[in-house]
Amino acid sequence: AALAGADADADVAAARTFLVEDVAAIVEEFGDQLGYDRVNVKLEAIERTKCPRWHADYVGMRLLVTYVGDGTMYIDNRHVTRGWQWS
Repeated sequence: AALAGADADADVAAARTFLVEDVAAIVEEFGDQLGYDRVNVKLEAIERTKCPRWHADYVGMRLLVTYVGDGTMYIDNRHVTRGWQWS
């Protein structure tokens, strides 16, 4: 059963606090590991598979985190066939 009223509000507030603190900690570590003073953050809620070309934007380094669902799937670069992307 869904929570109502104050309990639901408290759960939303706790989830928001967790997310903000977790993203901040992960991004700080990411920047530290790479020696970056600044890191741009993009937070998206994705309900279905993104376009396969989404990641082909020539970003030098990318950090992906999945909080709910199957997770982020990736393969070793040597196994990627890219020809289909530009045909």
